[in-house]
Amino acid sequence: MQETKRRGAQPGNQNAIKPKQWSEALNKALKQFADKKLKCSMGEALDKIANNVVREALQGDWWAVAEIANRLDGKPMQSVEVAGSIEHTHVHELTDDQLAHIATGGSLGTAEPPESESALN
Repeated sequence: MQETKRRGAQPGNQNAIKPKQWSEALNKALKQFADKKLKCSMGEALDKIANNVVREALQGDWWAVAEIANRLDGKPMQSVEVAGSIEHTHVHELTDDQLAHIATGGSLGTAEPPESESALN
């Protein structure tokens, strides 16, 4: 059986349809920015920033290399290890109660997580 890679959010996630105010504001500022001291005419800011990142990467700055790689190839998938006696359990297979139990310092042993919040304290 061929494993498919999952990208993006969980099914049903509605975050993509929310307005991206910060992104929109940055795009507007980048398009409208002009500064004679910086020798940057309107509409050139993003190109100048990109050129600076490329220059830094070529000079050996790891953060700039990583930024370019992440933007071109996407960030590498992160693995999450969950300690416990259940072998090969993926975080997607855990219930909200199990995840909450782990987050409060519990493990995935054979015992069920506490039923109430008061039992977690």
